[in-house]
Amino acid sequence: MLFAMRFAMRSISSLAIPSLLLCALAGVLALAPAASGADAQDGVADPYALSAAGDPDKGRLLFNRCRACHTLSADAPPRPTGPHLDRIFGRAVAADASFTRYSAALKQADFSWTEQRLDEWLANPRSFLPGNKMNFAGIRDAQDRKDLIAYLRQATAAADAASQSPRKGAP
Repeated sequence: MLFAMRFAMRSISSLAIPSLLLCALAGVLALAPAASGADAQDGVADPYALSAAGDPDKGRLLFNRCRACHTLSADAPPRPTGPHLDRIFGRAVAADASFTRYSAALKQADFSWTEQRLDEWLANPRSFLPGNKMNFAGIRDAQDRKDLIAYLRQATAAADAASQSPRKGAP
């Protein structure tokens, strides 16, 4: 009987270790897509979290401060003081060819605009990217930034949808 118990214990432990390793590997693989950036931008689990927490109607009112320098449409006459914000999310920094007055700091920056990066920029452009020429102190209130980002997400998505919709008379 003692022999049978020892044999059973060895069999259980020889199965338990591989089973534990298999479970650990499965756990790592299950978490890998979230950590790989497949659904994340800049290490943020939900790249739409800021706009989801904002009020686009309030953001539209906040955007009135931005209109002096920026337009939402690439088709609008260019402003000499700032680039258009059409398709801003996912766009590389300093990528608007119609705007020729980017600072050296913006031209040398190597990233694309995400909600998180835009939030940091809007909070304090000078500290986010030293050397930029944007004459704007920033928006200190986090909720105001979320509202503005929600509006930009909505307004630029509407512009994207309009530009991709079939035109009358098109085959």
